[in-house]
Amino acid sequence: ITRQTITEKKNSLNNQTIYVRSPSSSSTEIKFLQATLIDENINLVQFIDNNISQEPVFFTVSSDQILYTNKPLQSKYYVNFTYHTTDTVYVSYLRSNLNWKTRYQLYLFDESEEPILIAIADIRNDGRSNINIEYAELLAGDINLQMSEQPNPRALKKYYDGIPEEDESQSPPTVEKGQEVAGLYVYTVNQSFSIDSKTNY
Repeated sequence: ITRQTITEKKNSLNNQTIYVRSPSSSSTEIKFLQATLIDENINLVQFIDNNISQEPVFFTVSSDQILYTNKPLQSKYYVNFTYHTTDTVYVSYLRSNLNWKTRYQLYLFDESEEPILIAIADIRNDGRSNINIEYAELLAGDINLQMSEQPNPRALKKYYDGIPEEDESQSPPTVEKGQEVAGLYVYTVNQSFSIDSKTNY
């Protein structure tokens, strides 16, 4: 891969008709004025008030004082790659809002019984949306995915697809025994699962 470009695309709300809270509003009476959004980055609006001037008046308002007549659209990001090869290309990405760590539970019994140590993978979704994971491999060890020069395709690729309807007869996902791959420890999750926003799984 010789080049990567990330482009943000968003429909502008500039020149759209909106309603803003009037400066003459009070705590007991709220008035709204029809205005035109001139610059959405700084919330600069334009309106005509004959009590002030026959010409358009411009002022800025805070975002919580704007009523939109159309639903504001969210930005979409497009990632393009340029590469020169005849081999298969694997593209991976690193989500900063999806992390995991290990928790341990130690059960102690009488001297006649051996203690039991259980390791649990605690996965945290700090994003604002739910994540459906079809297949996952948890990587452990001294690793920096952004700096890796020779990533292992099997270890790095992940599939985020829709999961099937829940089946009560299915056992919950488990983490299989780890395998060492190129100095990393890889733990495979054996079936699909979903993590809600701001939730630990």
